[in-house]
Amino acid sequence: MRPEPLRPVIAVLLLFALSFMLFRSRIHVRKTPLARPLLTLALIALTLGTYDGFFGPGVGSLLIVLFVTLFGDSPLLASGNAKVVNLGSNLAAFLLFAWRSAIWWQVALPMAVANMAGARLGARLALRRGDRFVQVMVSVVVLTVVAKLLFDMFSAP
Repeated sequence: MRPEPLRPVIAVLLLFALSFMLFRSRIHVRKTPLARPLLTLALIALTLGTYDGFFGPGVGSLLIVLFVTLFGDSPLLASGNAKVVNLGSNLAAFLLFAWRSAIWWQVALPMAVANMAGARLGARLALRRGDRFVQVMVSVVVLTVVAKLLFDMFSAP
């Protein structure tokens, strides 16, 4: 499937997620445990993992919003939890693509090293600066991804 039909859907989902982050104080965040938290987590992981392996943009932001709203996590805790879930999804995709010889290693390895360095820097900043910093950075990333998706939608021939 071509990614073009998914772009408007993802843009709307990301804007929805951004509104949760920006207006979190006005949104009811769950204070009581879910009746079936493991089932909820499994459904979220299956749905977003499938999307992440297929297309990808915005999964981390959506995970953060879901952890904050459904499980009452702070943005910092939600960000950490999202990283673990995203790691599982990315590892599964990596193994499948590597098995099918669909990786351009000359590009992928330097990018992976740079990504790890950026992740380390980002995690240190998040831990040092706290929830407000995470909220601002998630907002900036979501807006950037939405802008890119919209640009791709409207500049395509």
